[in-house]
Amino acid sequence: MAYNSNYQTNYGAGNAPPQPVYPPQGGNVDPPPYSAGPGTGEGWKDENNAGTETSTPTRLWVKEHRAVYFVSYGVFLVTYITLICCPKVRRSYPTNFITLGIFTLAFSYMAAMISSFYKAEAVLFAFGIAAVVCLAVTIFAMQTKFDITVCSSMLFSLLLVFLLFGFGVMIVYAVGVDNKTRWILQLVYGSLGTLIFTMFLAYDTQMLMGGRKYELSEEEYVYASLQIYLDVVYIFLLILSLFGGKD
Repeated sequence: MAYNSNYQTNYGAGNAPPQPVYPPQGGNVDPPPYSAGPGTGEGWKDENNAGTETSTPTRLWVKEHRAVYFVSYGVFLVTYITLICCPKVRRSYPTNFITLGIFTLAFSYMAAMISSFYKAEAVLFAFGIAAVVCLAVTIFAMQTKFDITVCSSMLFSLLLVFLLFGFGVMIVYAVGVDNKTRWILQLVYGSLGTLIFTMFLAYDTQMLMGGRKYELSEEEYVYASLQIYLDVVYIFLLILSLFGGKD
């Protein structure tokens, strides 16, 4: 079964492959600053111990095996594009579950790597907020009479603005700014990203539930799971970048 006949695109509004998500950065630590995904900010170093890098076993392992992160990102990108662009793969059992499982493991490792650079309390706090936000948005999307699926053009425009702003922040970071400016840019970037991805969560939830102008067919359960999982993880990472304290 194909998509609803009124469904305009194969990917949904703005559901292009997400941009790379790098851990918090600063100083002379590679990779270079990049702000096209959540999790960017200051500090591979302990702010309470100036000039001294954190030395917990987890962070040391992550920093010593950064290649694993890039491999996981490559796997994540390949499996994402495969599931999005190849209907036969995402609709064929058990190939779809195997591919989705590999995608989930790769993206989960990326999220865990980023989270390891924050205090445990901050991660739990961000997780709690993200859980409440996602639950509230899901209930709203299921109960509201407003059809969010007709707002695909607006969501795509907001996503484009978000990406362009991220690249702008990357350039500003490369030029060099004071800590106050960096904090303001991080606050704006994180807030804008959180708002956009909560809207995408509502959009994808209505696409999954059906009964709207645009909807997914019953055969697209893997696609729907993929998009909602991305929305939830990005919301968590963006909230973590806003409120998380570096350990």
